[in-house]
Amino acid sequence: MTVDNPDYYRNNQSKIECIEITRHLSFCRGNAIKYLWRCGQKDVADNELKKAIWYLSDELKNRISVLYCKDLCLLLDAKLTALSLYQDDNTRHLFWLIVFGDGQDLTNAINMIKSLINE
Repeated sequence: MTVDNPDYYRNNQSKIECIEITRHLSFCRGNAIKYLWRCGQKDVADNELKKAIWYLSDELKNRISVLYCKDLCLLLDAKLTALSLYQDDNTRHLFWLIVFGDGQDLTNAINMIKSLINE
């Protein structure tokens, strides 16, 4: 088992690793991004989508707010912009909602993820 830099966290053309973004987020938002990032590569896709929903719901339930300093906003914006060149429009929008969004944005993200579940 690969512990450092598993393929499913760095297998995109942008060469950005998942942790380069998630280390700067709240625990719940970071986990939601992690599960979306590796969706279907480590576990069944629907399970990973449900885990992402669980973490975003927990963030909303506990009213966790995110405040980024200007430098961190610029760093996250640069990472997401580079990553977005290799994402479809829905995934790009979803990542931005999770990273920078407020309560309503997270609710919208949850609804977007629910629409991806195949049950």
